[in-house]
Amino acid sequence: MSVLLVCACAAVSGAKSLDEIAEFAERATNTLLATLGIRRHLLGWRRSPKPVTIGRVLMALDGDALD
Repeated sequence: MSVLLVCACAAVSGAKSLDEIAEFAERATNTLLATLGIRRHLLGWRRSPKPVTIGRVLMALDGDALD
């Protein structure tokens, strides 16, 4: 769910590709990532989703159900 929220925020910000979505996530602050539901790593920091992860999540979606 949190990866979808990252994708939605990136799309609203103008991202049009997986790389642009990932770039948006990398630039996001820890506060934004926490608000979007990105979990904290054991060491306390948050890791933004990588393009491969974003692609896998989007491929697993049923587009008709999402509409």
